[in-house]
Amino acid sequence: MQRSSSKLRQGSWKQHLARGSGRALGTAAVLLVLGALPLALPGPLSSVGGPRRLAAQDTPPAPAKANQSESAQALSLGSGMRAGQSGTAAALQNAANMPVRPAYLIESVNYYDSSADQWSFGGVLMDSVTSRLSAGVGFRGVTGPRDESVRGIDAQLALAYAFIEQFALGVTGRYVLLEDRSGEDDGVTLEEAKGFTFDASMRISPLPGLNLVALAYNVLDRSSSLTPRMFGGSVAYSLGGVLTFGGDFLADIDSFSRTQYITGGGIEWMFGGFLPLRAGYRADTGRRAHAITAGLGYIGEMFSLEVGLRQDVVNNTSARDTMVLLSAAYRVR
Repeated sequence: MQRSSSKLRQGSWKQHLARGSGRALGTAAVLLVLGALPLALPGPLSSVGGPRRLAAQDTPPAPAKANQSESAQALSLGSGMRAGQSGTAAALQNAANMPVRPAYLIESVNYYDSSADQWSFGGVLMDSVTSRLSAGVGFRGVTGPRDESVRGIDAQLALAYAFIEQFALGVTGRYVLLEDRSGEDDGVTLEEAKGFTFDASMRISPLPGLNLVALAYNVLDRSSSLTPRMFGGSVAYSLGGVLTFGGDFLADIDSFSRTQYITGGGIEWMFGGFLPLRAGYRADTGRRAHAITAGLGYIGEMFSLEVGLRQDVVNNTSARDTMVLLSAAYRVR
């Protein structure tokens, strides 16, 4: 079914190019304006409508927070290698990549963060087969037995449209209700994020196997380091769908008193067409942390099981030591 869908898309490429170019360029311009607008606004205006920024800019570098949904694939590949993501991984972090590999998936995503004894349970439903408008729905609950952990919920709806095979736009609406009580003996909330925000992404594939992606996270400012505004890009190159490598560069403009950066890269080898072997590296300048990542799994025609690991090797804030993520997916079609 995937092969027939691919042939149909290739056959209609010229037809959609003529009538879709103007619309695609116009929509891309709107996306770029939306992504750049928060950067151009002065401080007081950019935080209108959100809760007061509590500790993000007034304290020393803080531990890493559970502020973004991840998949086993993303966790295994350093900083995520977002331009190379597919399936539910794309639905969580890079909606513009959902149309790359048509699929109808249901996936359970669960992780454990040892630094805060913190758990997250959730799932994703993604459909990029039924129509040209790909859609994904995700939900996660975050909890932990100690006051140091982040608690709450994060729900999201991801949509993507491939105007042509080489160009797609994605947007993800999110509702967050998160709070962090770390460092508070009396149980008073130190940091919170509540309300709606959205992510946006744009993918360009100038050559077969090459993906270039522009990314914007939490574009609607919630004035919280639990949902920091982040902007950047990613590049990935795949050799016949067997070997994929790439990297990311993200600027975090909210979590600290000045802009900090998350960078890294990863490589994925699909051994035998069903066994993904992954490794990567991640650097976080704000939290002064360096980590190595790894992962493996089994991807069958109907069922898949994947695990990802992130281990800090340098961390001057004693934040996240080890993070393990397990996901299981069922392919409907």
